[in-house]
Amino acid sequence: MIEALHRAELHIEGQDATPLRIAYFEVTEAISFLYQVRVIAHTPTLVEPESILAKKASIEIHPDNDDPPRTFHGLIFEASLFAVDASSERYELRLLIRPRLAQLEIGQNCRITQEMTVSDAVGLVLQEAELPEEMVEWSVNETYEEHPYITQFGESDYDYVSRLLAEEGISFIVVNELDEERVVFFDDDTAFEPLEAAESLSYPHQVNELNELHRAGSDKVCLRDYDFTKPSTDLTTDLDGEATTGREVYLHPGDFLETSRGDRLARVALERLQRDRRRIQGTSSIPSLAPGFTFSCVDHPRADMGVELVILRVVHRWHDGSYDNEFLSVPRETPVRPDLAAPAPVIGGIQVGFVTGASGAELHGSELGQSKVRFVWDRSGITDDTSSTWLRVGQFALPGSMVMPRVGFEVLVDYEMGDHDRPMVVGHLYNAEAMPPYPLPDEAGRSCSLQTNTTEGGGGANEMRFDDAAGAEELFMNASYDQTTAVENDAVVGIQANETVSIGANHSLKVTGSYNSSVGGARTLSVGGNQTLATTANYDDGTSGNLDVTVGSRKETCGGDLAEATTGSFDRTVGGLMAFTAIQGINRNIVGASTTKVGGAWLEVVAKDRNSDCGGTRTETIGALKLIKANTVSIACGAAYVQNCASETVKAGGSETITAKAAVGLQVGGSMSIDAANINISGETVVIAKIGGTKIEVLPAKVTIKSGTIKLTGVKHLQSAASHESS
Repeated sequence: MIEALHRAELHIEGQDATPLRIAYFEVTEAISFLYQVRVIAHTPTLVEPESILAKKASIEIHPDNDDPPRTFHGLIFEASLFAVDASSERYELRLLIRPRLAQLEIGQNCRITQEMTVSDAVGLVLQEAELPEEMVEWSVNETYEEHPYITQFGESDYDYVSRLLAEEGISFIVVNELDEERVVFFDDDTAFEPLEAAESLSYPHQVNELNELHRAGSDKVCLRDYDFTKPSTDLTTDLDGEATTGREVYLHPGDFLETSRGDRLARVALERLQRDRRRIQGTSSIPSLAPGFTFSCVDHPRADMGVELVILRVVHRWHDGSYDNEFLSVPRETPVRPDLAAPAPVIGGIQVGFVTGASGAELHGSELGQSKVRFVWDRSGITDDTSSTWLRVGQFALPGSMVMPRVGFEVLVDYEMGDHDRPMVVGHLYNAEAMPPYPLPDEAGRSCSLQTNTTEGGGGANEMRFDDAAGAEELFMNASYDQTTAVENDAVVGIQANETVSIGANHSLKVTGSYNSSVGGARTLSVGGNQTLATTANYDDGTSGNLDVTVGSRKETCGGDLAEATTGSFDRTVGGLMAFTAIQGINRNIVGASTTKVGGAWLEVVAKDRNSDCGGTRTETIGALKLIKANTVSIACGAAYVQNCASETVKAGGSETITAKAAVGLQVGGSMSIDAANINISGETVVIAKIGGTKIEVLPAKVTIKSGTIKLTGVKHLQSAASHESS
């Protein structure tokens, strides 16, 4: 049954106070939908359509009974004017009226919000749209988590807001009151109120038609996500509806990192999927029907149709004084969740950003090596460490790889699964203010350089560089301060040509085992200061050719034996004092000749034996004193042994024995004194003593004395066998 209405009026802000007569209108309103009012009105006045755009307008429907009028408020979004009868100056004005919230469809933005709940993020957009606080009501009873990072990019403000609300399961309705519109955000049925005109509508007088529609739907959901801070954690949640048939919906990513949020989102998803399994639709002549309100139908032939219904959608129509509507509803016990809104735009490529950090910092990262960035599209002006969430940084596909972008770097940002809320740094770019480290294209051969500048602002850089220019190929490595190389097993270095090592300070080499050094050609060692060589075991220094050692002064200390062996000649020249001290013995073995020149004194102190063998001629020249102190001194000479000295002193604590296989000759330029308790001179063949013209010859059988004068004192007589000569 269609009920005739008394009148329908159109009011436009700034126009004649007399309402315009409406010829036709259609209003579509629904939960989580911005209603649309399309109206055709007649006016005798020429109205410029452009002048009424964005003006407030309202339609009032006045029933022919005592019910209050139904009013629709909004702003004019479209306007057009047609001449119906030019002679009578009658015009047809066609308008599209929508709620103030529809202005969000016109605006588009790129923004980042951090550490906000969805209601906070939506409230920020409504505040920027200058929607009065009294027009907004939040009727939510769930507890919602703060989102660490939410991005709006390339989508309208309305798409952004409705997407966030739908993901959380929050619906909204725009309520038209007598004076103004009001938007209510809700997440359960406590926001629903009974129709003000009538909580119960009769069938078929007020509700003309009422029928139900059943629809097959999914009855199981599964959500899964991944948390890189807890990679081993299985973030999977399942939820089954009643009478599960296995028609599952699997959602990944599930947009949760905590199980409690995952369980709630799974419930919201299942309620959304099952919302339309039983719908009740009908027609009526009651203009007060509105989304988000409840009523019950009485007098229907089916008793199960008398349940309390929640209106989801209404289409109102008016034409030439007649009104009717179509409505869609669900039983009140059915949770009302919004359809998923248009998804966020998927990033089809890589974006550019600049690494940010705390004020004055050159390096800024998390314990997982993440960085923060400022996107080139970000108009917030935030350039410090609050510019974004932490972004994971792509690394080389190697264990232990770690690349930390510096503050100010221009970097490439990609998105996990194209999700704006999951950015990551995947590369580094140069620009006109941050040029490559080498001039191009002049040094294009240096096709690869890994360089890290000293921080903070040191001016140096660690670098590994590859130069591929033909004939100048080079692998260059630079450590701006220290360099440490650790090899857990063998290290092999092969150099086909020359190697130059320059050390500005000290050089230490520690070898736990053996150390072998082989030089095929010449080797030059120049030491500007002291050189110390300590060997706990044996030390062998073999030289096939000559060995020349020139030092300002030299001291050798040998804790055990010291043996010197020379196959050729042995020459030693000492400008000053030459001293040897041996705790044990000294043994020298010279196959060839030996020459030693000492400008000063030669001192040797040996606790035990001292042996010196010379196969050739030994020549020693001492400018001053030669002192040898030893337990036993042995000198073996294969040829002649000649000593020339100004004076010689030999002291023996015990006896001294001089043994010669051939003759022993003593030539004394001055006097010779032998002072002893007993003097024993023995010879196997003859003993001859010759002084000037006097000669004494002692044979085994006789003694012959020959002298110019022989004087015997204290001799009584001569034996007959005795004889003497005198000249």
